[in-house]
Amino acid sequence: MKKLSGSEHDEIKQAANGASVADGVHLSVEAVNKEGRTVPVSFGSAPVTYQLLLGKAVDRSKATVVLYDPVTKRVRFVPTLFDTRNGQTAATLKRSGNGTYAIIEMNKSFADMANHWAQADVELLANKLVVEGVSDNRFEGDRPITRSEFAALLVRALGLNPATAQGGFNDVASGAWYAEDVAAAAAAGLISGYEDGSFRPDRQIKREEQAAMLIRAMSYAGVDTQISQAKQSEVLAPFKDASSLGWSKAEVTAAIHAGLMNGMTAETLEAGGIATRAQSAVMLKRFLSKANYIN
Repeated sequence: MKKLSGSEHDEIKQAANGASVADGVHLSVEAVNKEGRTVPVSFGSAPVTYQLLLGKAVDRSKATVVLYDPVTKRVRFVPTLFDTRNGQTAATLKRSGNGTYAIIEMNKSFADMANHWAQADVELLANKLVVEGVSDNRFEGDRPITRSEFAALLVRALGLNPATAQGGFNDVASGAWYAEDVAAAAAAGLISGYEDGSFRPDRQIKREEQAAMLIRAMSYAGVDTQISQAKQSEVLAPFKDASSLGWSKAEVTAAIHAGLMNGMTAETLEAGGIATRAQSAVMLKRFLSKANYIN
């Protein structure tokens, strides 16, 4: 464990668009033999828990740990819990692998989300670099979201590294902006394609598809969401359109029971309806809270 230099601190601040950078460290684990030779230790895909102590209290809704990539000069969200006791804050982060980590604080807002029902969740996730606006001051929360866009958001929310795209889907070009995130989502078991080998990245995503991806993400995070057949019937009982559920019945029911998804009304699910950017942000925030990835 080594503290960042002043120049590294400045690089992270620039990568985070001028956000306040509280602390930063290099974390690495190596195995050393008696001759002094070293090899990095791999933790596999399972997240490892690290804890960093801060010298001050932070606002949990505005702070997060980020991973800094010195090659791309970019920062990425890292699942983090903050606990403040006696004026000292501990940041517990969950991620597999060595790297350069820092704690940042942002205060992001979007003019078009003022008084919107999803404003608080959108701003919280924007502060944590999970969601982004379409510009500095616009989020367009009521705009539909595509399958590739939601896959990318889920990869960010889990703190996964983008993966090298190697022909997993026949309609995902290796140079597409979402190719590495789609590959990472597929490798983690979060998404699956269609029988013809396609992913259909530009198709607007349905609510039932989101539910399925989120339930897989819960499983990846180690959270059991399975429920009995009797419980399924109980969960779906209030919804008059529950009989229209097909392949997604188990996932939609599990998502409702886990508190990730609500009906569009008290009596309708509209599982086949198109999801919006605001709905996506709210579901991701619920997922992160349920998975114990944020406070």
